[in-house]
Amino acid sequence: MTTYILQEMIDLPISQEEMPSYGYGDYAKTDIVNVAEVEADSERKAQNKFKRMFPERRLRFSKNSPVCTVWIMTREELEAISN
Repeated sequence: MTTYILQEMIDLPISQEEMPSYGYGDYAKTDIVNVAEVEADSERKAQNKFKRMFPERRLRFSKNSPVCTVWIMTREELEAISN
């Protein structure tokens, strides 16, 4: 079984001092957070588990969508990126 991590990109509040560098809503200040992790045999089964964990969020997963703010990574992929 593989460990899959659900990640989400969230918008952070911008202070008045940061307004000139981030603009007035043009470019949001963002951060990526790990929401949850599950053990599953495949990515599709991990998606089903995440959907059952958070039914109120109505999660949709699309690897090629520029507007999708949630995605799944394996622990190995995450460690490779962070190193």
